[in-house]
Amino acid sequence: MTQTGGWHYWRTAAVPGQVQELFTDLPSRRAKFSRLLLTMIAASTSILLMTANSAFRDRFMHELSWPFRLLWLSMVLIIVTGVVRILLRMWKLRQPS
Repeated sequence: MTQTGGWHYWRTAAVPGQVQELFTDLPSRRAKFSRLLLTMIAASTSILLMTANSAFRDRFMHELSWPFRLLWLSMVLIIVTGVVRILLRMWKLRQPS
């Protein structure tokens, strides 16, 4: 362990083929996924609201070329997939072991 400017750093030996987890206890893992979910929802709210607004879709999406429509759809799918994956991880952490 070392300390620099009020920050503490820990280091463990690397194990080949294994990812070292920073959040190892259940409460800190739950808190990590809650923060991640809140951040993802906050960052993507405008994209999801515009997608849900039919006036926006009718006017704006028809004016976009197909590559931009594909990009927009990809962004929405990435956001939805990310939120679902975070929710599944949170659900698994709530299950008794």
